[in-house]
Amino acid sequence: SDSISSREILLLLGGLAVGAVGATYLHKCMGSRVSERVQQGKKVIAGEGEEELQQEQFKRNIQFVGEDEFAKLANAKIVIVGIGGTGSHAAHLLARTGVQHLRLIDLDQVSLSSLNRHAVATREDVGKSKVEVMKEHLLKTVPALECECVRDILTQDNGRRLILSTDPNDLECLTESKPDFVVDCIDNVETKAFLLSLCKAENVPVITSCGAGCRCDPTKLTICDISEAAGDPLLKATKQVLGKTYKIRKGIACLYSSEKPPRKLLPFTENEEDISEYSTLPDIHMRVRIVPVLGPMPAIWGNALAMYVINTICNQPFTPQPVESRGRKYWDNLMNKVNAAETKFASTRNVECGNLNKDEAFFVVEYLWNYLSAFSGIASSQRDGLTIARWDIEKPLSVDNAIPLLVSEAARHYGTKGKPLPWTEQKQREIERILANSKQE
Repeated sequence: SDSISSREILLLLGGLAVGAVGATYLHKCMGSRVSERVQQGKKVIAGEGEEELQQEQFKRNIQFVGEDEFAKLANAKIVIVGIGGTGSHAAHLLARTGVQHLRLIDLDQVSLSSLNRHAVATREDVGKSKVEVMKEHLLKTVPALECECVRDILTQDNGRRLILSTDPNDLECLTESKPDFVVDCIDNVETKAFLLSLCKAENVPVITSCGAGCRCDPTKLTICDISEAAGDPLLKATKQVLGKTYKIRKGIACLYSSEKPPRKLLPFTENEEDISEYSTLPDIHMRVRIVPVLGPMPAIWGNALAMYVINTICNQPFTPQPVESRGRKYWDNLMNKVNAAETKFASTRNVECGNLNKDEAFFVVEYLWNYLSAFSGIASSQRDGLTIARWDIEKPLSVDNAIPLLVSEAARHYGTKGKPLPWTEQKQREIERILANSKQE
C-alpha cells in the first residue's frame, strides 16, 4: 500500500538512532585523535618531549624494520659526498627515515639553475652553501639530527681527513673514526675513483652513484657490483681509473642506468656564465660542459641510494635484479663467439670480414635492442643464447649492420641450419630504421 506501516516507521527511527549513536562515537574518536595531535603540536612549539616526539615521528619506520634495526640506523654515521641533485635527496630521505648522524661534504653553492633538482633549496638560498642550506632545512624536520657541514672539495690530500677524521674541519685533528656508510655523489672521475679506493682500503661500506643527467627512463636504474655495470660514460671512466691506478675492479656497490642518454652534453656558449663562476676555487674547474637534467631523475637516484643504505644497515631483504648477463665474462664470451662466427662466415662465403669491439656490441645489444632478439623479441635463455649477426649477410659485420638474434635464429638467418627466417616487411622496415638511426648515434 501507499501508506507507511507502524513497523516501518519504527525501523526507520531505529536506524536513525543507531546512525546517530555511531556518528557520535566516531566524532568522539576523531575528536580524541585530533586533540592528541594538537597536544603533540603544542609540544613541538614548546620544544618539549623530544624523545616522545621522535617516537611518533619515526613510528612507521620503526614498525617496518623493528626497534633493534631502527636503533642501528639511528646510531649509524653516514657521510655523503656531493650535495647536488642526487646527494641532497639521499640526505633528505636518510634524515627523514631516522638517521641521526650525517656528514655532508660539498664546496659548491646553490645556483638558480640547480633549483630544478635540489631536494630542499629555494630561491632565497641561491648563493648560499649547499651543505649549510641542507642542514638548516633538515633540522626543521629532525631537530635532534647531528649534521656536520664540510665546505670543502675532496682531494687526495684531504680525503682521509674529510671521510675518517672525528673533526673534518680541524686540520690538526688526528683522531679517526670510520663511518658506517659513505654515499658517493661526485661527478668528477679522478675524485670519485680516489674516494672509492679510500673506502675500499679502509673497509668502509660505500655505494657510488653514476650520472643521472641526460636521462629520463627510471626503469633502467640498476644497483649491482661495479664490475657488472656498463654503458655509463662516468662509470666507464671511473672504472678505468680504479683499475689502472688503484687495481680495483670489483667489490663496490654501484647505482647506474643502462639507458642510452637521449640527450647529449651541451657546450658553454657566449650567453652562458663564465666557467669560473661554477667553482669557488678559481683554479679548479670540475665542470666544462652543461648537463641537461630533468628534476625527477636525480630525486629517484637519491631515493634509491638512501634505500640501499637503509636496507643494508637494517638488514632488510634486498635482492637487486641480477645483471650476470652484463658482466665481463658474458661480454668476453659473446665477443669471442661473434667474431669467430664472423671470420668463419666471411671465409666460407669469400666475402669481406667485419669486426665489433665490446663497446659496439654493448651498443647494439643493450641500447638498440634491450637484450631482445631482433627477429622474435625473445630474450636469451640457457638453452638458446643471444648472439650478434649481420643484417645484410653480403656486407661485413658493423654497428650499422648488426642485429641480436638467438643462436638458433642466426643459423637460420645465415642459411646454415633449418629453414630461412620468415622476415615480414614490417619487421624489415623496423630494423632498417633502427640501423639507420644507429649511424647518427
